[in-house]
Amino acid sequence: MLSDLRHAVRMLVKSRSFTLAAWLTLALGIGANTAIFSLINTTFLRALPYPDPDSLVRVAERRQAIGETIPVSYPNFLDWQRRQDVFSALTIYQGQTMKLRTAQGAELVSVRHVSAQFFDLFGVRPVLGRAMRSEDDAVGAERFAWIANDAWRRLFGGDPGLVGRSLVLDGRSVVVAGILPEDFRFYRGADLTMAIAPFARELFLDMRQNRSNCEVLGRLKSGVAIATAQAHMDVIARRLADEYPRPTRGSRSQPPRCASPGGRLASVLLLLLGPSA
Repeated sequence: MLSDLRHAVRMLVKSRSFTLAAWLTLALGIGANTAIFSLINTTFLRALPYPDPDSLVRVAERRQAIGETIPVSYPNFLDWQRRQDVFSALTIYQGQTMKLRTAQGAELVSVRHVSAQFFDLFGVRPVLGRAMRSEDDAVGAERFAWIANDAWRRLFGGDPGLVGRSLVLDGRSVVVAGILPEDFRFYRGADLTMAIAPFARELFLDMRQNRSNCEVLGRLKSGVAIATAQAHMDVIARRLADEYPRPTRGSRSQPPRCASPGGRLASVLLLLLGPSA
């Protein structure tokens, strides 16, 4: 055994290029496994930073022919919201890039448009200012913005007097209603979060055939299983399909798919982890 080890060491010393390649391959393999595991651990194995994360589900429409999930029509979401009885909160969200006027000039910022229950669904309260109210999420309502903590510090120097001030966003006045907590994070973070209804017409969201990358999340009521929620939403979708038989060519309201927000991504990451392990 010892002689074999010595022989192996001598061969490695003589074949330096092979030895270097072997070490690099080993280092890359270890590094890739470490990086992928860290991502999985951060994203899935550690608890999401929201209350009762297991009750959070994604709700999506399905394309008529093949069952593929597609973004949600805003009018369909409003119908879901009025008719559903399985979610304690149901919210829609959609992202845009807009131009914000600051003391330094114009800044392109990421803006998340959401329905009124967005922050309630995650149990989030502003560290400064007030929470979003149902009256903020109405057509024609005054436009208010909730600023992400890092954007507040980066763009406004962490000025506590920012709440209540008006900003100019894409040439329109918006009022800062609150500053979000530093530890609040959500998929595709946004600099500003605003109610969606005041923007619905100018973003053409009031057209049932337009989806504009809108996504929906819900929080199941206590004691409601995801299969029960699915069956309930199936009934609503069939009724909407009868009421609006052809809102778009090639698609119509189909039974929404209820699933864990990270389920599909988790499968992809675990698939990546397998071959390199």
